[in-house]
Amino acid sequence: MKILQVAKFYPPAHGGIERVVQGLSEGAATLGHDVRVICFHERGGDDCVEHVAPTLQVRRYRPDVRVGNIAASVRYLADVQRFAREADVVHLHEPYPTGTFAGLRLPGDAARVVTWHADVPRQGPVKLALEAMQEQLCARVDRIICGSRRLADASRILTRFRDRVSVVPLALPLASFDPAKRDTEKVLAARKQMGGPFALAVGRLVYYKGFDLLIDAAARTGLRVAIIGEGPLEADLRARAAASGAGDRVVFLKGVTDADLPAWYAASDYFVLPSTGPAEAYGLVQVEAMASGRPVINTALPTGVPEVSLNGVTGLTVPPSDLVALASAMERLSADADLRDRLGAAARQRALDCFSLEQVAKRHEDIYLDAIHARRGEEQRSAA
Repeated sequence: MKILQVAKFYPPAHGGIERVVQGLSEGAATLGHDVRVICFHERGGDDCVEHVAPTLQVRRYRPDVRVGNIAASVRYLADVQRFAREADVVHLHEPYPTGTFAGLRLPGDAARVVTWHADVPRQGPVKLALEAMQEQLCARVDRIICGSRRLADASRILTRFRDRVSVVPLALPLASFDPAKRDTEKVLAARKQMGGPFALAVGRLVYYKGFDLLIDAAARTGLRVAIIGEGPLEADLRARAAASGAGDRVVFLKGVTDADLPAWYAASDYFVLPSTGPAEAYGLVQVEAMASGRPVINTALPTGVPEVSLNGVTGLTVPPSDLVALASAMERLSADADLRDRLGAAARQRALDCFSLEQVAKRHEDIYLDAIHARRGEEQRSAA
């Protein structure tokens, strides 16, 4: 098959959706398909083409316009149309307004597939306008892929298109997180830097991640926490840690590379995803932690988050925005090594069983073929 992935960014840009697009593209290429990814430069640069593998091409575009985190380009939109005419499948990723607009103008006979990563998080007239576009897009695509049943059932839009929705776990390449391959020197260096046992959190420093709550929990319990990530709330979170008295126990780490990240998971005692809002649709960092053999503390959001790491099986789940419950869960895991070992072993096994790239790539291949057959059947009915 010829597959066109229409995305916002692509690694080395950081982010859950970016990792998913990378995993799907590399997985499809490994299965022998011809994959072309269209995306924007995250931090600037001229239009370029990168041949990642013999059958995987990434085309990056310089935005003509950028409003917040939304980029747009005439060349981007024109090439989506151009390459869609050559494709068997066009794969879009929601929410992303530029991609939504491009998806509504697709020419040719290619099957249309959408991965629904999350609903539009913010309220107001912009949200209503974007959702109207998304609803039109969903009405025109052949298949919709959602990472969790909870998200599919909770989405205001997806409930109208249940007959097109397939629930398939999101996946990541997991080999670098194999405990057997950990870099002992890097692990020891991370533990030395933290000065003792610690919990790890990874993510952008934005409002829905709940890092403010995690800092308060560290202050309440006296436990050490390492936070890997960057974002607009960094200064506020650092100030909060200092004011709470936890400034010496909460360590903010910037510039941790993909090569060094597995060592930080391995060095930690457990992982915390304290997200407080439904903009956290999945929390793929949980999969990285689980693949590293680390138990996870997550929150009972009405999204896929608690379907990734399971309460009492691979970690502990607490109510969102509940400081007492979060602090209690952290104290429990910190104090009980046997519990950490049991949950961590189950987490590692669940990551391999449910979130491996190989299994998920094959399921996407089946959905692509189904979408192609659905599109051709619709065309035949229209011709008749």
